[in-house]
Amino acid sequence: MNGQNGVALKLLHIEDDLNDFDLIQIRLKQGGFNFDVSRVDSEEGLRTALSSSRFDIVLSDLSLPRFDGVSAFELVRKADPGMPFIFLSGTIRDGTAVEQLVDEKTDCVRKDDPEQLAQAIRRLLPEIKSK
Repeated sequence: MNGQNGVALKLLHIEDDLNDFDLIQIRLKQGGFNFDVSRVDSEEGLRTALSSSRFDIVLSDLSLPRFDGVSAFELVRKADPGMPFIFLSGTIRDGTAVEQLVDEKTDCVRKDDPEQLAQAIRRLLPEIKSK
């Protein structure tokens, strides 16, 4: 799935584990998505990315060594309140911490469930395309 005029949508992926990052990229391609992806793994990296580029959607790991997904979500929402945002969780237990944040522009999916990730992105595509 492309952006308008066949152009790749810009995705910011907040992830410290390169194996998880690579796996998610493979799953996005398998799902038919075409994203121009930037990766950051720290609060500083996120702040820099948000100030220097515009993104269509953000994927974020919930647990990072020096940073967490909820803090990332708050920074993204301050920079762009309408930014579609998907939390990626290694376990269902992690997902319960963000249940109150899930709304029409936000979702939380398990990293090991490619169909759930594809469904979340498809659900958010109208929000992405309206940005």
